[in-house]
Amino acid sequence: MMKHNHTYRLWGILWICSTMLWLAGCRQDREDRGWQNQNFVLDEELARDSRDSVDFILRKSMGYNTQFSTFAANLDITLLIGEEPLKIGLGGQIRVQKDRIIWASCTKFLELGRIRITPDSLLLYNKFGNEGNLYLDDSVPMLPTLFKLMQCLFMRQTDSVMLLGERTLAYSDSLQWGIEGVMSDSIAWQLFIDKRKFRPNALHLQVVQKGMAIQMKLIYFEENGFELSVALNQKSLVNAQIRYNKIRWNNELSFPLSIPKSAKMEINHGLTRNMEQGNLF
Repeated sequence: MMKHNHTYRLWGILWICSTMLWLAGCRQDREDRGWQNQNFVLDEELARDSRDSVDFILRKSMGYNTQFSTFAANLDITLLIGEEPLKIGLGGQIRVQKDRIIWASCTKFLELGRIRITPDSLLLYNKFGNEGNLYLDDSVPMLPTLFKLMQCLFMRQTDSVMLLGERTLAYSDSLQWGIEGVMSDSIAWQLFIDKRKFRPNALHLQVVQKGMAIQMKLIYFEENGFELSVALNQKSLVNAQIRYNKIRWNNELSFPLSIPKSAKMEINHGLTRNMEQGNLF
């Protein structure tokens, strides 16, 4: 029981940082408009000065985002924890309704828990321990921005939030651009964009609140999925390899997350306030 609870807690940390789990598809929709069937061909010659403009790069990349209304997939997850490291295999599902909800479940033989994220709330349910946590925003709203960034992360997209705040072209070689941005005192990001396809190759995030800094680094695979590392104050918490299987697009989805009356439920008014107090949960 202790082992299962420890595994779930690590999984929850991954999510609070902006992180994982994804959903269920039964068959591949061969007529979908997902990234497998979208061939991005640049149809114009670009002047060198405009091509290296940060605004141009970000807006162009947004134009090559995958078009979808819903996304669903099974998850194949490998967690690497510690310096040794300890290797843990997990399964799960993820479901996304564009700009509205991200839903996920995590399994290890049995379901360990579920999570539901919207632009104004974060709900975690530990099924094994029958415990729930609901996070709402306070006077410094972080959830809308984190939701958008998480959607970018899972869907390999560039979002308009990256046009806000300070941003600079920090890196450029023959293959990709590296752009750095600061959205607020709390959130900074780095985005690496492929020069041929205008699609993200990697995304780095840092969320900072009084004495606590959560770092997340993500690198996309050529196939569906990505590698993710999460650290707290530069100390590694977990590395994960996440692959999508049985993907389906634009189907009607449900997002079930019912919590029994017997569950121990905690409501937290203020994700920012919790971080200021040094709490992830």
